[in-house]
Amino acid sequence: MTNEQIEIFMQEILEAIKEASNKSQEQFNKIEQDINDLRKDMNKRLDYHETWLKQIEKNMASKSQVNSLLGILIRKNIISNYEASHVTQSA
Repeated sequence: MTNEQIEIFMQEILEAIKEASNKSQEQFNKIEQDINDLRKDMNKRLDYHETWLKQIEKNMASKSQVNSLLGILIRKNIISNYEASHVTQSA
């Protein structure tokens, strides 16, 4: 092999390495973008659930409200003390 042939061969090898490196970089960039897209989607989902839970908590009755309601229901003979105690014990 002559020096010129060796030089051409080395250039071909370097081009092949450069091409493989570029393909690998493109794959890494795509994976990175996919991960970022997934992170954004997960954040949107978590934000949705957080908002949903806050709305539920906002609309929930407090313990004192439940106890007041139970007291009213007992006085009006709608439920018994026994039934009211089960409600307070299960909470």
